[in-house]
Amino acid sequence: MIKKIISAGQTGVEQAALDIAIKLGIAHGGWIPERHKTEILSDIYQLQVIHANYSQTTEQNVRDSDGTLIISAGKLTGSSALNRRLAEKHGRPNLYTDLNLIIAFQAAEKISSWIRDHDIEILNIAGPNSIENIDIYQTASDILETAFQIKLSDMSRYDSFPDPHADKPKLEDFIGLPKTVDQVVDMILSQLTFKEKTRIANFSRKKLMASMPSLRVYVKNEFRLWKRNEKLMKSYIARPGEDETDDVSAVIITELWEKLQKSDNVLRVVK
Repeated sequence: MIKKIISAGQTGVEQAALDIAIKLGIAHGGWIPERHKTEILSDIYQLQVIHANYSQTTEQNVRDSDGTLIISAGKLTGSSALNRRLAEKHGRPNLYTDLNLIIAFQAAEKISSWIRDHDIEILNIAGPNSIENIDIYQTASDILETAFQIKLSDMSRYDSFPDPHADKPKLEDFIGLPKTVDQVVDMILSQLTFKEKTRIANFSRKKLMASMPSLRVYVKNEFRLWKRNEKLMKSYIARPGEDETDDVSAVIITELWEKLQKSDNVLRVVK
C-alpha cells in the first residue's frame, strides 16, 4: 500500500505525481536542488531543498524510497535514465512504463501489480518534463490516478486479460448469476464499503471509466461476460469495432454510479 509519493518536482511526470498524491490524500515529498527552487512551486508541494547538484538530489530520492517508477516513452535519457541507474545501484526495485509499448489502461494495471508485488510504501516517481513531452503531465496523471485507486475487490484471483475463446461456456458457468443489469448493480452495491461507495460517487462522469479499471475487470469475470453471459448481454449491442464485454461492463458501472449519485448513503466532496 502506498503511504508516500516522492519526486524531484519537475514539470511533467514528477509534478503529476505530486498533484495526484495531493488529490488522493497520499503523503508526498522529495528533495530538490537549491537552484531549482524558484522553478518549482515549493510553497504548494512539501519538497525539501538540498544543497547538492541534480544527480545527488536524484540519488537521495531513490535512496529514500522503496522503489522507483519511471513513466516515459522510448529509450530512457536524462533524469529518467539516471533514476533507473541509481535504483539499480542501490538495489531498489524499479519499473519503466514505456508508453510506446503499452496502453494507459495496461500501464496502470502493471504499476498497481508491481507496487503490490514489491510491498512498496514509499514510491519515487520520475519521467520527462513537459518541455520534452508536452502531453506527458496529463498522461501520467491519468495513469497514476488509476493505478492508485482503492481496489474494489481482490483481483488476484482473476486474469486481467483472459482469453474469451479458451473454453466454450457451459450451462453451469451461469447458474446463480444475475440476469439483469439492475441485479448486477444491486449485488455490487451490497459488497462495497461505505468508503468505496463514496469514492465512486465522487468521480465525474467523464473520469468514471478511465478511473475504474479494476472494477471493470471484476465485472467481466465475476459475471462471466468473457464467456458470453447471453441473458445479461442480449439487450446491449456493442458499437462497431467495440468489445461487447467492454460495452456491457461500461453500462453496469455507469448505472452503479448513477444509483450512487441518488443515494444519501455517501459523502459528497464539495468542489
